[in-house]
Amino acid sequence: MAGHSGLIQEDDVVYVDDIGIRILAESHGITRKNIPHDVFRLTFLGPFDHKDDRPQLNIQDVKNIGIGDWEQTSFFPRLQKALPEKVLNDLSLSSSFSKTLPEAKRGKEPLSQPDFFFHLETRTSWAHVEFVFEHTQSSVQKAPEKFLQWLRSAWNIFYDQPFRRYLYGILFLQPYALITYVDHGCAGYSEPLDFVKNSQHTQFLADFLADFIAEPEHRGRDPHVTARQQDGSIFIEYAGIKWAEATDSLLCYRPCVLGRHLRVTRVHPAGSPNDKWVMKDAWEEKSEHQSPPPEEEVLRILVEANVRGLPQLHEPCRSITEDSDNVEASSDNTEVLTSEFPPNCENALAAIMDRTMKVVKSSFVSGHTSKLDPIGVSPGTTGKDLHFRVNGQKKNFDECTDVRRRRARLIISYCQPLEEAMRNAQPKELMRTIRDAMIVYYEAYKRPEHGFLHGDISIENIMVPVEETQLTGGLTHETLRGTLIDWNLCFTADGRASSRGIRSGTPAFMAPSLLRDKPVPRRTLGHDMESFFAVMLWVASLNYDDEIAFQNKPLVKIAIEKKPTTDIANAKLLWFRDAVDFKTSIIDHFEQPYRKDKDFVKCARNLRRVLYKRDYDEDALSSSEEELTDFEDTNDDDPMKERLFKDCMAVFDKYLGDEGEKSGSYQLDKIDAGEDPEEWEDEN
Repeated sequence: MAGHSGLIQEDDVVYVDDIGIRILAESHGITRKNIPHDVFRLTFLGPFDHKDDRPQLNIQDVKNIGIGDWEQTSFFPRLQKALPEKVLNDLSLSSSFSKTLPEAKRGKEPLSQPDFFFHLETRTSWAHVEFVFEHTQSSVQKAPEKFLQWLRSAWNIFYDQPFRRYLYGILFLQPYALITYVDHGCAGYSEPLDFVKNSQHTQFLADFLADFIAEPEHRGRDPHVTARQQDGSIFIEYAGIKWAEATDSLLCYRPCVLGRHLRVTRVHPAGSPNDKWVMKDAWEEKSEHQSPPPEEEVLRILVEANVRGLPQLHEPCRSITEDSDNVEASSDNTEVLTSEFPPNCENALAAIMDRTMKVVKSSFVSGHTSKLDPIGVSPGTTGKDLHFRVNGQKKNFDECTDVRRRRARLIISYCQPLEEAMRNAQPKELMRTIRDAMIVYYEAYKRPEHGFLHGDISIENIMVPVEETQLTGGLTHETLRGTLIDWNLCFTADGRASSRGIRSGTPAFMAPSLLRDKPVPRRTLGHDMESFFAVMLWVASLNYDDEIAFQNKPLVKIAIEKKPTTDIANAKLLWFRDAVDFKTSIIDHFEQPYRKDKDFVKCARNLRRVLYKRDYDEDALSSSEEELTDFEDTNDDDPMKERLFKDCMAVFDKYLGDEGEKSGSYQLDKIDAGEDPEEWEDEN
């Protein structure tokens, strides 16, 4: 899962320069405003136990916070008096005037610091912030704008606290206080609390602050994750096992304050560093009657159908579903859900969305719903070069939705990322790796009674088994060179998905037809075969020693420049459909081992011809070749493009010199015949 800078895999991510715009996109339909305080308590404050020994805040001091000048330099001392150091336990209260949270070198920081914040003891970094206050002299009508500013700080906190489940805060808008909440599936703020004049509101605010101070276990951090102070080592309790993250363990990290927050690391049971596994943490949608089912269930179906060559799922580490509206889990492998939604409340950020994102109003769908059509969008009203990878069709930003998310924690056997494995490899090693991954792919499609199409073939999802890798079906790194991971964007074998649309994947590797704004009836093996082909070309172009030179290659440049997906599609079609363009834009940019291998170049040309052949294609090298399936023909008797997939497998076999029982084509025929894998092993 090692990624390349500039590539985004998930369907629900937008490409933006402004983190505020990104948050708006992620939060579409899942924010709520003016939640009655009693409803807010029931919905978001349920975990608090109201301990008898919680600090007793002085009610008059709480009222006094809002009395007098609301300039920050005057307001903060009153806040300090209401929340004196002696009652804060492990917390410290700081102002951006006195302490500055450090900017990280990641390019998507908010332009401003939070006005006030609780942090752990004397440490002031985003990793230690527990609570954020925003403050303004503006009227309560500015609550949506201030809430968006609060969410910008939340984004930084979730970035540096990747296991955090939720976050609380307060907006002070003269003369009111609004309590805020966000998790990876829901965000909102309470009705304005007139805490100066309304004694009930004053008590509610004081109780909330006292509970927060007294109960660190309910502040939103994952109670099963600990970090060793001496060296920062991270330990995760899961399914009764204490897992330790390996040194330099991070394989993939795509932070998200609202949406599919994803983190993938190498782990091992504490005390057993040689027992290597990969832990994937993601906040996935939880839809009723989801089809395909969640990734963990997909893997279980594939294993039960004797699909061979998949990295083994760590069997004790299986999520236990529990019908609970509470974010807090009672055990370390009980299903953890984002909050339910408060009823009868309006979208908190609709007005800002309408103003800021009018340019994409007719074609935008947030990440809460589905993994749909990526469409290129021209620069928006902000004046910046913003290109959104957006999907589907939505007419109304005001719409509220209530799809919750679940934390999906998956542990599978470790494999080596393809990019890393190919650093010193020869072309035949790459082709055998992709060929073997294609066989695993075809088994997953054919062997179960209701199989699956992977749906997101990319350089990150083709992996190379190593000596310590445990594979299904008794295979080893000696018998299988390539395999597949990340089935969270898969489709059923008929190319459908009831819970989302047809278009999803990693744009750099997606079939051009999926990147264009034209109808696509279903996903097919052909679409994924185009992605296998794109991975092959990408690896052949990789310059491990000169990142700048690599990024300037046409195939790479169009993908990492955040171009509209229609531009990526048009460029690919230009290069792939024309033999001359394919040579000048693709082949001529291969690295030397691939460019000098004439058989590899011929193989690439033959695959191009199979996948993108047109009646008027005059590639000189095709004159003596057998006529192959035309992928553009939609009126054939092979709607899933199985013949196309097999034609491509034959090209791989020819290059690798594999014939008869050693060929990939033979293995596909065995899979089609439904023969038992064990019998197949004996025969070979």
